[in-house]
Amino acid sequence: MTELRVFQDLKDRLWVEITFPSVRVSRSLFVRAFWEDSRPALPFPRDEIITTEFQGRRLVIAFVIVENRRRRSCDKFLYLGVLDTDSSRNVLNNLLDLLAYDG
Repeated sequence: MTELRVFQDLKDRLWVEITFPSVRVSRSLFVRAFWEDSRPALPFPRDEIITTEFQGRRLVIAFVIVENRRRRSCDKFLYLGVLDTDSSRNVLNNLLDLLAYDG
């Protein structure tokens, strides 16, 4: 089952981890997320975001903003929970389209 984990960093920014937790690598990949009511003024085209429900609020996931972090530094992140399976697949499918789509 695919359920991506959601974290909050020390600067209160939200991140969705797209690296499977048990993979043995030194770094994890994350995409940026925002609460819909506090999204920054930066314009995100509709085809670069996914909006989903998370903990009773609307979460906007900007899947084009990918960062990597040392796994050890992620231990300081606050774990908020997991996205549901459909939302998780939606994030990963959009990333796959971005990386490999030949349309």
